[in-house]
Parts: sequence; C-alpha cells; structure tokens
Amino acid sequence: MRKKSLLILNLIAILFLFSGCDNTSDESEVYEIRKLIDEGHFQAALDKIGDCNTSTIYSSKEECHIDRGAALYGLSGYDLLSVGKLIYKIYTDDSLDDNTKSAKITARLFASFQSDKMALGVTEYKLALIAKQKTSLVCNWLDYQYLSILEQQACISINPVLLLNVLDEGASAQNRIATDISSAIAFNDAIQGIVPISSDDLGYMVNNDFEKVSPETKDNWNAIKCLSDKATCYQNGFKKPKYLKTYTNSEGKIFKIYLLEKIDNSFKTIKLTDPKGLIALLEKNKYITINSEECSFYDFNQTLTGNNNPFCFPKPQNKTLTSELVDKINKNEDFKKSLALITTAGDTTDENEKIDNVMTDICGYPDCKVSEKDIIKYLGGQ
Repeated sequence: MRKKSLLILNLIAILFLFSGCDNTSDESEVYEIRKLIDEGHFQAALDKIGDCNTSTIYSSKEECHIDRGAALYGLSGYDLLSVGKLIYKIYTDDSLDDNTKSAKITARLFASFQSDKMALGVTEYKLALIAKQKTSLVCNWLDYQYLSILEQQACISINPVLLLNVLDEGASAQNRIATDISSAIAFNDAIQGIVPISSDDLGYMVNNDFEKVSPETKDNWNAIKCLSDKATCYQNGFKKPKYLKTYTNSEGKIFKIYLLEKIDNSFKTIKLTDPKGLIALLEKNKYITINSEECSFYDFNQTLTGNNNPFCFPKPQNKTLTSELVDKINKNEDFKKSLALITTAGDTTDENEKIDNVMTDICGYPDCKVSEKDIIKYLGGQ
C-alpha cells in the first residue's frame, strides 16, 4: 500500500504552489489579484491582470501568465486540486482493474471540460513556459523535478498524468512522455459536437466498454455509426439513413441533412454531413431552418414527427469529426500520444506500449492512419 504521508506532503506542496504565497506585500496589486483568485472572483482577477505583454504589475511575464491561467481555469470550473484528489483516489483504488480506473479518470477529466475558458487557460500556462524559453514537452516526470516552482505549476496544470505522478511519487508507472490536456479537450469537443454524451458514458466508450453506456447514448452513437457506415445500420436496429434536404450556410458551406430512425420506430434523430459524407459537428442546443432562421427544440421535435412547418434541424458548425479529431491524430504525433496516455491514465502498462495498444484498437496496428469510420466504430465498441 502506498504511504498516505507521501500523498499528504505532495498535496501540501501543490496547495502552496496555488496559494499565491510569496514575499509580496499585502498592499501590492499582485497580492490583490491572487486574493481574488483564491476567493473565486476569477473574472475580476482577469480584468485586473490585463494583457501580460503590456502589464507592469508583475516582475515577469511568467508570473502574469500563471495567474491568468489560474483565473481562466477557475472560470471554466476546473479545480486542479479537487480533480487531483479525485483522480488519485481512483488511481489508488485496488478494487478496480486498470480499464475501470482509466474509464473513471477519463470521465472525471471530461466532466471538467465544460467551457472554452479551459483551452484559453492551457494557452496561458504554455505561454508561461515559453517566457522561460521552454515548451510543454518538458512537462514529464524526469524534467519536472528540475523545473522552477512556477514552471512546475504550469506543467501540472497542462499534464493531468503528471499530476498523478506528483501526488504519488511511488507510482508503478511514471509519466516519462509529456502529455497535454489540450488533446483531451479537443477530443471531448469533437465528440460532443456530433453527439451530446455524459462524461461517464464517454469514459466507458474511450475504454472499450460500450455495453455500460446509457441507452440514449447507445441510440445516438449507433445512429452516427449508421450514417458513417451504412453496413452497420441493420445490425444496430436502424433503417438506412434518409436524405431530407441540403443546407447552405451564410459562408457558402454545404451540408446534407439526414433522418436516422430505428427499425422499431423507438428512436429517431437528425444528423448532418458535408458533401463528402464526413460527419458535421453541431452547435450545442441550437436549431435553425433552411433559411438560417432560429427555431426551437420543440420545432425540431415537430420536424422529427413529420411536421415540417418549419423544417427545423441542428445548426452545424463549419467543422467535421475529421477536421477536428481524425486529422489531428494522423498529422500530430504529440497530439496522438497525449490523447492515448490521458485516456488510459489508470493503466500501469509501459507508456509506449499503451500508445501502440490504443492505435491498434482504433485502426489495426500501431502506425496506422485513422479514418472517421475507425474512430466511430472504436468508440461504439466494434
């Protein structure tokens, strides 16, 4: 059993990092900013900090970016200490197998990604490292031990796997490869853009446990599988996708609108693709007509029942699952590694082996190129 005293000492160290404790006088502006952050007045703190490129409040840009990152994380609802305690509790629960640990840790992280302020916060922490002529690639366990306190703060804010290592230096698997929470945020945004999914369900899906997800998520995801690969429709209880209309937005982007319906008529929804058949990401809780006028969720449900006055459907983004996820996995090695390691954080397997295993599960072998169908089938348990 790991020593509890080690966890306590490391938590105290992290609390010190985030407390804003330094030799600054109580009257100083920096003290006031950190006091605002500590008390949860995050927007007020951001307003007071201003632009780090022109700020005269701080003695270094590094400090300025650290405080902006902390305030933006606060606005997003991402409490690093609370998240750290929770994922550590999961990680050290010997009653759970590695797959269940990974699913629960992933779900807890995804539950925190509910605001675009999170990604902005990550950028600030990266700028803090750049100010010291470093990049987030130093955010691994080996380099972490030789960083300054502020650099360490930036790194554990960027890398949730490293946070686990800091909390438990005796972990059987140490974080040797730097990971970046931005990859998990991008993944979450892309998946939520095609199907609204609870963080628990997404955690199960990422860790190949589709049978545990809710019936509603199963229906929605099977609809996406059917639209992506018509050969899967019947086996998952769906009729073939029914083309309804073509929509062109104000920027000239063209989308095809499809009705997806179960054979027993117990579920139906509308999804969109681009002209090539790639799955379009949708705006959350926004619906429009063919003329780009706003309509309501009630109107959308009426359209599903066949009442097309008005014809109402989910508003598409100018993005696809391919542009926002598939291309990033195929073209950015660091993104691929980060995503694989963060979503398998509860697994004590060697890190390179974990990356190879994830890629093999998705598309057949470690160096394969991922397609949209691969991602959809992988998350859908096939």
